[in-house]
Amino acid sequence: MKRKLLSVLLTLCLAFSLLPTAALADGETAVAKVGDVEYPTLAGAVAAVADGGTVTLLGNVTELETISITGGKKVDLNLNEKNITFKADNYFLVDNGALNVTGKGNITSSHGNDNNTWLPTIYAYGTDADTANYSVVTIGKDVVIDNQGSYGLAIGHKNYKAYGAKVIVEGTVTSTYGFTVTGNAKATEGNIPEITVTESGKIVSTDGSAIYAAGYGIYNIAGTLSGINFGIEIRAGKLNVEDTAKISATGNFSDPVPNGNGSTVTGAAIAVSQHTTNLPIDVNIKGGEISETGTNGHALYEIDTVENEAAENVAKDVSITVSGGSFNGNVYSTNNKLSITGGAFTDIANAVKYAADNATIKLAGDVSANVTIPEGKTITLDLNGKTLNGGKNNGNAALLNKGTVTIKDSSATKTGTIKREDDADKTGTSYYVIKNLGTMTIEQANVINNSGYKKTNPSGSMVGSSLICNGDSNKETTLTINDGVFEQQNFLAVKNGVMGILNVNGGKFTSKHSAIQNWYKANIKGGIINGQLWTDAYIQGESVGETKISGTTKFTGEIVMDITGNTKPTLEISGGEMSITNWRITSAAAKAGAKPVITGGLFSSDPSDYVAAGHYVDASNNGDYPYTVKEGTKPDGALIVVKDKTDAAVSNEINDTDKGKIQAVKDKANVDGVAEAVSASKAALVSSANITPAATDKVEVEVKVNVTVTAANLSAGTLTFEAKPTATITVTRSDNTTEKKENVSVPNSLLSGEITVKLPLPADFKLKQIIHKSAGYADEYILQEGNAQGLKSFKIVEEDGVKIAVFTVSHFSDFELSGKVTYVAPSYSGGSSSYDPTYSVSTPSKTEHGTVTVSPKSASKGDRVTVTVKPDSGYVLETLTVTDKNGNELTLKDKGNGKYTFTMPAGKVEVKATFMEDNSMLNFFYDVPNNAYFYEAVKWAVKNGITDGVGNNLFAPEQPCTRAQIVTFLWRAAGSPEPKGAASGMTDVVSGSYYEKAVAWAIENGITTGTTTSTFSPDATCTRAQAVTFLARALKAKAASAAEFSDVPTGSYFADAVAWAAANGVTEGIGGGLFGSDNDCTRGQIVTFLYRAYNK
Repeated sequence: MKRKLLSVLLTLCLAFSLLPTAALADGETAVAKVGDVEYPTLAGAVAAVADGGTVTLLGNVTELETISITGGKKVDLNLNEKNITFKADNYFLVDNGALNVTGKGNITSSHGNDNNTWLPTIYAYGTDADTANYSVVTIGKDVVIDNQGSYGLAIGHKNYKAYGAKVIVEGTVTSTYGFTVTGNAKATEGNIPEITVTESGKIVSTDGSAIYAAGYGIYNIAGTLSGINFGIEIRAGKLNVEDTAKISATGNFSDPVPNGNGSTVTGAAIAVSQHTTNLPIDVNIKGGEISETGTNGHALYEIDTVENEAAENVAKDVSITVSGGSFNGNVYSTNNKLSITGGAFTDIANAVKYAADNATIKLAGDVSANVTIPEGKTITLDLNGKTLNGGKNNGNAALLNKGTVTIKDSSATKTGTIKREDDADKTGTSYYVIKNLGTMTIEQANVINNSGYKKTNPSGSMVGSSLICNGDSNKETTLTINDGVFEQQNFLAVKNGVMGILNVNGGKFTSKHSAIQNWYKANIKGGIINGQLWTDAYIQGESVGETKISGTTKFTGEIVMDITGNTKPTLEISGGEMSITNWRITSAAAKAGAKPVITGGLFSSDPSDYVAAGHYVDASNNGDYPYTVKEGTKPDGALIVVKDKTDAAVSNEINDTDKGKIQAVKDKANVDGVAEAVSASKAALVSSANITPAATDKVEVEVKVNVTVTAANLSAGTLTFEAKPTATITVTRSDNTTEKKENVSVPNSLLSGEITVKLPLPADFKLKQIIHKSAGYADEYILQEGNAQGLKSFKIVEEDGVKIAVFTVSHFSDFELSGKVTYVAPSYSGGSSSYDPTYSVSTPSKTEHGTVTVSPKSASKGDRVTVTVKPDSGYVLETLTVTDKNGNELTLKDKGNGKYTFTMPAGKVEVKATFMEDNSMLNFFYDVPNNAYFYEAVKWAVKNGITDGVGNNLFAPEQPCTRAQIVTFLWRAAGSPEPKGAASGMTDVVSGSYYEKAVAWAIENGITTGTTTSTFSPDATCTRAQAVTFLARALKAKAASAAEFSDVPTGSYFADAVAWAAANGVTEGIGGGLFGSDNDCTRGQIVTFLYRAYNK
């Protein structure tokens, strides 16, 4: 019974112990609680909470006392959408403890400079013993700290140390002076103060600085700092700025005043100013947005303001590294402590000044500056879609390069621009936009100065400045242009001046004067050039006024050759698309013998007057550039070239409203590929005009496609075009008389191949279907891919604001455009004509390491289509597939020499090919890489049994060739003919040796007589002179005019052979005007000589 009673009592006691207890007196209101215990004061709750416990606000709090967290206790304070207001000189004091403020709410105080005491809202003290996490304060992301009168947060010291103090700001601190670490915190190692502003964190100063970092600590900034005087001034410690940081200030910049006790700088987002403590400063800016918007504001500024400081202590151990970020405002380091490896800047001049080698400097906005890249510095300038403006009438380039610079534009829009705004037409003053005195590569830029010229000077000629000047009178400079737009409406676009080396691989160059003027050396391999191309031997010396044009260059304008010095200018054209409006060779240049030399390329007009020896003009079958230059001898028969053009018109039968809308866009009509389509039948077209040209005649066929809008009802969504080709045929006889036939009919039967039609659409015309109608036939195109009914498709592109329908055809007639889709069942017969539908054969727009072409480009069902593949040197065909519209693979027949055929199905087909490295030589020789100049030659020599190497899968291309080896190579190349007898008299020719028959054959055929009357010297090294002499004799080659090699004396035994070899492309010498007559001839060289000689 006693046990049962005791059990009941214990149960009752336990139940009572679980009931809430109150810390409130009668009439008191709870403002906070710890668990379920409520407190009338926050201080009481904080004092009562256990280590690691949580204090939750129940109401707004006004505190009249300082709340201390000590003794190692950790307190979570949940504001719970309530606010705390400190009165008088009270605040949170964390001294050996942790305060983690969470929830949503404000902590407010208003501490002025009472009794010269600056009191923060939350004060964290470090300690003088090296201790981790001695005092930790965390401000949650929904918390606001507000102190209008002093600092929101601060770290204090003990005995000049603040070990273990840590502040983490995830929320917002808005106060007069933000945050500070006392300058008396001097420890530089161990658990030094650490301040972190996270990405969500924000410190805002309403009248001073967001962070004043006087004491030594680690400052990690990933969030926002916003101040008036500065965003952060660091006077000791380490500052790390992350990509997400935003640091700003708005004050006007003023010269710093020496001061060891307080802030020194105004008007800087990031200020670096070493304290009187002379502690190290290490600033590492990885990214972020740094901005100062006041007058002469500095995004980044470094200075040492300590008065009367010893020279060795000025900015001692100060380091500032910028690897990223965007800087709006000036950047400056008084003591040259700044190193920039990356980032975007508006103060581009100083960014370049402090740039480390190989740094990338990016424009952060449009900039007005004159930038100089000093000698010895290598940087990349990224325009970033912004503008560098060099101003006007100031005689300074927007960009002057004395070092090495690469200019690029990483923006998607590619609108990055370098310009000047000279008004030389009014003042007569102008200057280059870019002047290069070092090494410059332009990857992408727009360069303009349309007012950089004066129309006339007193002598009546135009004066002004080029957009770009490359050249220095004391040393060679190099300018390489890969892309960009260079537009100068009247003066020069690019002047390649004294000692300038110009390489143009791309870009667009426009000028009504000279697009490019070359005084020294210019190698143009690409780009679009509109304007004069001027070559001038301006100075004395060799290789001046040397211009070479090749590759993908597209030129329209006048070619000028002039001479100002005493050296003949040279112009070589070996490639490109050339629309030359005039050839102008000045009298001085002509007197010096200057003349263009053409060995290749496509031309809009006949370039015969300047074609090099051993070359001829042929038809290209390109409508825009109907002439091409080829190596060799002109084939028999008349030269027939075909070019094309488009004329657009609108019928007068169309109502005025519709006609006006059509007239506004009609000139965008264009038909491409007609010349190519006619080329196979061009002789028949000439014959149909009753013209029979002689073998020496030149015939120009211009096919004009008349595109006429014959009917329109735009409101109903209908529009009809008629396309009709006619030809004008002009024959130029050998005696320069001409015969012309106009309006020659071009029937569809003479067209073969794919023709691209571009029809402009009037404003607001909605196109969904095109029906291409001819007698008894209708070919349909719809806006999307063709459906199961076999419909074709068209696409709509936009040019200069005009929408254009683009599609392909194989013949001409009417095109009915409609705003709705109505399927028309095709009919392939009717009236007096019939027509088989054709389908496209598509090839890749670009393949790596080889080319793929097809003929024809469109075909009817049952036609045979030929695919031609041509691997680049060192590559072979890996895969070739042809698939029909359903993805089924068609059967290919290998016809040899890279040609394959297939039978066309009823629908479009797609051709795909891949190429791979030709590693076949690895099966023979490990020392013959597929990119070696002798690769193809060695492959040919192995295939033809001329050599099988030196053993161990080696060819030894760099090993000197012996006399025995070279006559053996020659003998095998000749088919290894049986000699009539032995190598009689040659005592050093071993009987049964691999070279015995070759020596006998060589002696019999006059290729060699030996080194003496009784010796051949089979193991002696063969020189290059001997090698070409043996080769010329073996081929019974005829001597050419003397080769221009300084080491080939006239009358020497090898002079004629070298001249023949040079004239026939067997060798170009070893450079520097030398043939290398006495140099050893290597095995790689001799098989290359053989390969070139036997494969011409």
